[in-house]
Amino acid sequence: RGEGERRRMEAEAKKERQMAEAKVSELAVALRAETERNLALEGEVEHANVERDRVQERVSQMGETIMATRRELSQARDNIEEVSRDAEQKCEALSATVRAREGDIRAREEELALSVAARDREAVATREMMAAARATEARRILDLEAKVMGSIQEDFKSVRGLEMVGGV
Repeated sequence: RGEGERRRMEAEAKKERQMAEAKVSELAVALRAETERNLALEGEVEHANVERDRVQERVSQMGETIMATRRELSQARDNIEEVSRDAEQKCEALSATVRAREGDIRAREEELALSVAARDREAVATREMMAAARATEARRILDLEAKVMGSIQEDFKSVRGLEMVGGV
């Protein structure tokens, strides 16, 4: 009885050991699978961390680009305002120059108009003076003609008178 009992117990122990070994083997396979999954997840996590770092670097670069662009826009806005003020001042200066030149032109027009009026009066006076001189000259010519004619008539009369007296 003791031998059978021992064998039975050994067989049970062997069976339990085989079951335990099978369970250990099963757990080892499960552990290996879990380890592989963990390694795969660690690889994915590492890849995700690298990707996150790359994205963060890109976001940082974009932030710097945005800030630089904002500075450029601000500077461009300042330049536009400065150019606009400069253009406005130049327009005002040109307007003032144009107004001054218009005033000069009006003054010159008035001066020329007065000069033309004076020359017209001079021309009228000259024409009147020339007309008076022509009239005086015409009277002198008529007087001279009258004298010459009178002298010719006297000469003619004296020649006739001689003809009558001398029988010529």
